[in-house]
Amino acid sequence: MSVLVVLCQVIVLSVLFFSEVCLAGKKIPANFVFGDSLVDAGNNNYLATLSKANYVPNGIDFGSPTGRFTNGRTIVDIVYQALGSDELTPPYLAPTTSGSLILNGVNYASGGSGILNSTGKLFGERINVDAQLDNFATTRQDIISWIGESEAAKLFRSAIFSVTTGSNDLINNYFTPVISTLQRKVVAPEVFVDTMISKFRLQLTRLYQLGARKIVVINIGPIGCIPFERESDPAAGNNCLAEPNEVAQMYNLKLKTLVEELNKNLQGSRFVYGDVFRIVDDIIQNYSSYGFESEKIPCCSLVGKVGGLIPCGPPSKVCMDRSKYVFWDPYHPTEAANIIIARRGGGGHGGGAGEDLAVVQEVRTTVEVPGEDLAVVRRWRCWGRFGGGGWDLAVVQEEVLVEDLAVVQEVEEAMVVVRWWCRWWSWRGFGGGAGGGGGHGGGAGGGFGGGAGGGGGHGGRF
Repeated sequence: MSVLVVLCQVIVLSVLFFSEVCLAGKKIPANFVFGDSLVDAGNNNYLATLSKANYVPNGIDFGSPTGRFTNGRTIVDIVYQALGSDELTPPYLAPTTSGSLILNGVNYASGGSGILNSTGKLFGERINVDAQLDNFATTRQDIISWIGESEAAKLFRSAIFSVTTGSNDLINNYFTPVISTLQRKVVAPEVFVDTMISKFRLQLTRLYQLGARKIVVINIGPIGCIPFERESDPAAGNNCLAEPNEVAQMYNLKLKTLVEELNKNLQGSRFVYGDVFRIVDDIIQNYSSYGFESEKIPCCSLVGKVGGLIPCGPPSKVCMDRSKYVFWDPYHPTEAANIIIARRGGGGHGGGAGEDLAVVQEVRTTVEVPGEDLAVVRRWRCWGRFGGGGWDLAVVQEEVLVEDLAVVQEVEEAMVVVRWWCRWWSWRGFGGGAGGGGGHGGGAGGGFGGGAGGGGGHGGRF
């Protein structure tokens, strides 16, 4: 029995969330990461800023702090390892991020950063999106000097670009406690959101002009539910704060429209809208069904009603079992939550296959999968059990021939990879029927929980 020869690529983020299939043995596409603390891999270690995570107990599951704002891996880390990478994408500011290493990708994300250059100024130094793009432009020139302009263009066309930003523009700008009170009286939420979208349009267009073609754009999560926001309004009780979530959704709706616009107007572009809000909100509202015991109190906490007033640091108390908490600190998910977000981004129990049609269509046009592996897919019953809900190795062991277990074990915790492979086969017609609609806007039916629907434009959705 042959081993799995297809890996389905899903990036996120923070959440995050697109797919590309590669034949085993081919080089993993370069990974370029932009964003805030949800995906910062350590750039802020080198800045004069209050927004740092290079001290204990952050990184406890790495054995030591790395600069990541969580106990272990971010969503970007999880997915890139699922693709088969032995290394994590290095931070731009690290002295070792140089030479041929940059050909595999670079992480430019910075904690406290945002779309607007005014965002996060209370922290001190941070690298906002404009500056992150400047840094990528420098990397681009370095790559051209290494492999030449033609090969560099090929690298960028096949590379994965993800942008996870916008949360700080609300949390640490428009909704900054006390300081932003006057701003909110003068500037309506709609006006502020429009300012963000106008700026982000320019930034994403510039990224395209610098050679990016496959770009995942992650929306803002339910920020009204993070421990910090819950702490800021005791009157909310056990509920999430309504206004921050409403403004986040206002932004998300306009962002989705922007993604559709860019796909239409920028020739050869492949923008994908990552709906983190939907996924994280479901985790919070149904936390116990995911195996969590706390969706309000962070694992690493110090003071406050829910422990959300002070960032995670040496004086903080750390929970005994990090896998039982949705939040690591007042702002960021635990690695356990990140794994679930990545899995949900790959199909999970949210929505029908039609939502992801644009993603699988690109896969279909670029990759041929050896036919003998279809038998493995059929034995996994992709279009039934695995499409509608969660699955684990124990379930697979009951239904898969023994000689196929190595295939499953190869992907280990990155079960999202198999989900996307199954989704692709279902779209090809092996998993039930194909829905109506033509071109890139058609729907895919059959497998995956009976979902059917229409995808819009070239932009997929997670």
